[in-house]
Amino acid sequence: MIVCLVAVSLLYALRWSLMSMAASPYHILFIQALHCLTFAGYYYVGTQLTTLLVPKEYRASGQAVYALSWGGLSGVVAGIVGGWMFQELGAQTMYRISALTALLGAAGFALMYRRLFKSGVSTHPIQSYGGQNHEEA
Repeated sequence: MIVCLVAVSLLYALRWSLMSMAASPYHILFIQALHCLTFAGYYYVGTQLTTLLVPKEYRASGQAVYALSWGGLSGVVAGIVGGWMFQELGAQTMYRISALTALLGAAGFALMYRRLFKSGVSTHPIQSYGGQNHEEA
């Protein structure tokens, strides 16, 4: 799952970098096609990690907290900060900062994967959950 987060973060960095260079609305239309991969990738992995990491009796609450943080709190913060950056720094700079942030996230996930791999912790979600199928756990 962590490798998926690295890949999706890199796709986000690509998307934001391309947005910073977009010269026409047609460019934006094609670039936004990456949205289906980036949004769905993060949302799917986050949902799966919540299912794997939260004990069964708290899963509904775990998913609610995940949905709130993903769609609620982060949306408000991104709207305020992104709106300020867009107004004060311009669209090109805002997208470049977003690309850099996504690259930092990819690097962080890659370091986390490396650390887990070196420590011998399984990076396969089913194995790290005790070898049980998450429906059974």
